[in-house]
Amino acid sequence: MKRNFPACAFHAFSLVEVTMAIGIASFCLLAVVGLLPIGLSTLKVSRDEAGAARTLNQITQSIRGATLNGSGKYVASGAYTNVTWPATSSASMTLPGLTLSGLPSSSNTDQRLIARVQVTPPTSPSSTGKALVTVAWPARATWNGGTSKWTNAQGSLSTWVIFRPIE
Repeated sequence: MKRNFPACAFHAFSLVEVTMAIGIASFCLLAVVGLLPIGLSTLKVSRDEAGAARTLNQITQSIRGATLNGSGKYVASGAYTNVTWPATSSASMTLPGLTLSGLPSSSNTDQRLIARVQVTPPTSPSSTGKALVTVAWPARATWNGGTSKWTNAQGSLSTWVIFRPIE
């Protein structure tokens, strides 16, 4: 007994086509997995830089809002009341252990940034003072006074601030 099959029988991919498709898909997957570490590293650098910019802005605003206290020292406003300088001479201070939100932290795991502030107060009540504010990451970076640069830092941001303290 002879069987008659329809003219259009089932069609399938050949072994060569399936092998090529699997090879191309595995190559693409390998490329994506290979790029993940680079993407995550870029994300970390971006977060650190954004946190440093936020901290730089906050310290700058605190210096601009500084007031003269009764003991002849200027005191920065806001979260940075530990930033003080004499009304008659320049001062430098380091703010270690800052978080990405710009606030001081006692937890070692949250400490991501370190800041340095160098202030020259106004020479008279009607003049302006200036300050160099610089923020670096990671928090273990140290300021080299001889070269006026950060050492052991992955990156840093700096700005000059011209201010007139509130009397």
